[in-house]
Amino acid sequence: MLSLSTKAFFALALLALAGAVACSDGATPPPTDNAPDLRAQAFQLTIDARTGHVAVAAPTGAAAARADGPSFSLLGRDAIQVAASDCRFSAIANNSKQKRCTLDLTLTNRLQYTDLVTPTTFPRPPQGTTGILVFPFTAAALGVPGGSAVPNADWDNAPTNFFNDFATCGGSGGSDCYRWESFASPLYAGGTSETRTVGFNLDKAAQNVSAYIVVAADLRDNPQQTATIAPEAANCGDIDHFGPDLLLTVDAAQIPVTARDGDYSRGFCSFSLGSLPSDADVVSATLKITQYFISGPEPLGPVVIDHMDYGTLDESDFDLAALTTGIGTFPLSGNAVLRTLDVASQVAADRQAGRTRSQFRFRLTTESTGRDDGGATYFGPEGAAPPALQIVYRHR
Repeated sequence: MLSLSTKAFFALALLALAGAVACSDGATPPPTDNAPDLRAQAFQLTIDARTGHVAVAAPTGAAAARADGPSFSLLGRDAIQVAASDCRFSAIANNSKQKRCTLDLTLTNRLQYTDLVTPTTFPRPPQGTTGILVFPFTAAALGVPGGSAVPNADWDNAPTNFFNDFATCGGSGGSDCYRWESFASPLYAGGTSETRTVGFNLDKAAQNVSAYIVVAADLRDNPQQTATIAPEAANCGDIDHFGPDLLLTVDAAQIPVTARDGDYSRGFCSFSLGSLPSDADVVSATLKITQYFISGPEPLGPVVIDHMDYGTLDESDFDLAALTTGIGTFPLSGNAVLRTLDVASQVAADRQAGRTRSQFRFRLTTESTGRDDGGATYFGPEGAAPPALQIVYRHR
């Protein structure tokens, strides 16, 4: 398994996937003079030029240090999964000797606590570029005469020199320039990238073509973190509807939701998002609240939860329009039980809108009843944990 230090984000991740050119007999060309030979540190694509099937092979060797760059940190099959679709063949205008192979590439980060981010050192990305670099790595990357496969314009970005600062791309100085593709950064631990389309022009006479692709990224330690947010005591409680009157009771320890003899109440609870880091990317968010006492007939339930933006709780919030009505329900039960609700989309919406809180309202499904026994359910600690909003996040 790969061992990562606290300095891991300075490391260079070099993967393999596919490369550029091979002769029709399956032999692979060496790299250019100015670029390091990374064939042993790359995943190898083998393209069946007749059927279009693409097979991906893991690296065959360990990475080596270079005098003009840092030691390479190799991400092999235990750290990265590379997926390549089969070729979709098409004709090339005014070219009777080659055909176009178009395929899709996807990367999956198999590391548990480490993200892949934009490389900053070697190979250095073009100025202003963000994202994980992916480029076909062979002598024929620019269509060197004699090659049997040439990266085409399906690689979205024009040839760039990744390995030195003195050669330019074009003319006589472009022997180690490569077309390239960018995948969104960061690629989180355990995450799968978007799919990118790339392609090669293959000799029609070829049977199998071996190709290498380098994927370059820095590593960033970024374990998932959990924030458990307590309710805002001043913004939780219930509002009772007594005929024409409304009565607010502020109390996060007991939030009744009732319907009895024509009167009914609704519960409210608010959670500040201020403790989340500004760059937090929410993985999950769960509302947790204990339903500890129930009375009356069950047909008044279940309890419906609305996503709200009421700010400071007051009587006017009783009938305030919800941001989203009925984001979930809690069934009624005769036993004290911890209720949970996935509210990740609501928390994300609050943050995107610039709201500093996530707020919720609780109400019975049937609120209008003339029965004097009615129904009630109470939320709060009652010897258990208080209401909480549990958020799992990673840094962007």
